[in-house]
Amino acid sequence: MSFTLVQSKTAATGTGSAGSLSVTVTSTTSGNLLVAFLDLNGVASDTITPPTGWSQVGTSQGYASGNGTVAMYYLNPSSNSGGATSFSFSFSTNANAALAFEEWSSSTGWAATVLDTFVAQQNAKSTSCTTGTTGALAGSGELGIWGVGVGATATLTYSSITNGYVEDTGANAHSGGATEAEATLFYNTSVGSAATSSGCTMSGTGSTGNTTILAVFKAAPAVAHGSTLALMGVG
Repeated sequence: MSFTLVQSKTAATGTGSAGSLSVTVTSTTSGNLLVAFLDLNGVASDTITPPTGWSQVGTSQGYASGNGTVAMYYLNPSSNSGGATSFSFSFSTNANAALAFEEWSSSTGWAATVLDTFVAQQNAKSTSCTTGTTGALAGSGELGIWGVGVGATATLTYSSITNGYVEDTGANAHSGGATEAEATLFYNTSVGSAATSSGCTMSGTGSTGNTTILAVFKAAPAVAHGSTLALMGVG
């Protein structure tokens, strides 16, 4: 199996008066996995309402220090009919906000229960970023997507990324404003089955404190050619 990043998009607002944020994308393809990662700065425990059909990865996370809300959402591939070009997320309280979006395809399709596992972690008063470690995965070769949310007046620049994760430079959103929000996605297209291999660490310069959410998604298993023929009655 293999995963392909189809597109990355961002949206942000630094006015502090926004009650929603919409991301404009290239027309999505039916059956693909959609992921959105949001960082809201200035309000603790803000309630985010995603588009219809989207699911939240775990629960919203706050900042270890200061007021902020960080959350990740996904649209299950079986619920993605394709063709959409915009997705809107609303907030219960206005805030500066940054949103990073990705669309992924899988060569074998996706598992019916596409989200395998996840972990969230608050990293306070340090430029160190870490996911924490997930529980054991269902199998090898899964897709890890790691979101990092930063709330400060300066943004992080990332380096020394470990365990095969790659920064998606097309999914790095900055809100600007006095209480800046930054949302960035990283990914690994072949996460292993051992618990420790689904985690990641890195360092950042330019700001302090961050909140991270790592989600690991499963593809459908590949069907052997001989098995396909057998199902068709050909042997």
